[in-house]
Amino acid sequence: MSEISFQCPRFTKCAVNNCPLDSMYPHRGSSPLDVERTCRVAKSIRIRLAGGSALMYGGMTKREYSANKAWNALSPEEQQKRRESAKKSLLSLHTDNPNKKRYTDTGVENEGGKA
Repeated sequence: MSEISFQCPRFTKCAVNNCPLDSMYPHRGSSPLDVERTCRVAKSIRIRLAGGSALMYGGMTKREYSANKAWNALSPEEQQKRRESAKKSLLSLHTDNPNKKRYTDTGVENEGGKA
């Protein structure tokens, strides 16, 4: 384990063998018998903890790292275009809902009350 993994807020109760904050990540691998196979700590926290360390993926999973690399390879114009497209998609979920249902953290509600 690396010194960085000891700084993780979940370190004392975590059971992930293939931790993105471990200097051996991703070489440790995980077993089907592992209680937890994926890190539950937010990516932003893992990146902050990794800071300027020599971790291969900077505290990110391999998937997060490759997506970040692909995003950074886009031109600023393309990044902005994709942000706007994502915003439009989110807005359409709220405005184009034909059943006038509102999705909340407690369930689905019709315009006049619970569904």
